[in-house]
Amino acid sequence: MVMAVGSEVVGYLSFFFAKKTVLIDEIKVLLFHCRNGYAINMVRRLQTTLESESRVPSGKKAIGVKVAEKNLAALLFFRRCGFKWVRTISHSLPGYDTYAMRYSAQCRGLHSAN
Repeated sequence: MVMAVGSEVVGYLSFFFAKKTVLIDEIKVLLFHCRNGYAINMVRRLQTTLESESRVPSGKKAIGVKVAEKNLAALLFFRRCGFKWVRTISHSLPGYDTYAMRYSAQCRGLHSAN
């Protein structure tokens, strides 16, 4: 998914399908365009697509993302978008854990409440 302003590409969101989940792989916005709502707009567009069943492969009812424990900005961003913590994925090095987060289409409306 690409976010453009006029003819300029300002960001993108890449995702893939896995089992019963759509997984966000990467989300980027050009530094000059940060804090203008483009990232949240792309996530909301993906959420809306998930909620309209006719546009998503059968059985895909959730969006997942993995965020590094140290990336507080990303953790707060996805929480603001309605994602909830699912589990912690531990690594052998201390301080390098990853949090698995999930947004579920059944929780529709939660992401717009914040």
